[in-house]
Amino acid sequence: MQRDKAIYLLENTKFDPNSQQDFLNGLNVLAKYDENIIPEFDHDVCWASDFDKTITLMSREEVIYMALCGWYYDDDNESWAHR
Repeated sequence: MQRDKAIYLLENTKFDPNSQQDFLNGLNVLAKYDENIIPEFDHDVCWASDFDKTITLMSREEVIYMALCGWYYDDDNESWAHR
C-alpha cells in the first residue's frame, strides 16, 4: 500500500476504544511483516516497527484493521504507535 493512502486511512477510520485485545491484535499484524519487533513504551504510548517497512506489504484491509485497533502513524518517530 502507498504511504500517503495508508496514513489517510489511519487518520479517517474510527477507533473503537471498547474493543478487546486491540493492542495485541495490531502487534500480530505487524509481526507478519517485521520479525524483529521490539516495542518501546513511554507513559501512555507504545511504538513498534518501522512504518515505511511494513506499510508497503500490508493490504488496505490490514491498514483499516490497524486503525480500528487504535494503531496510528507517529510522524515524529516514523513508526507505528498505540495509546
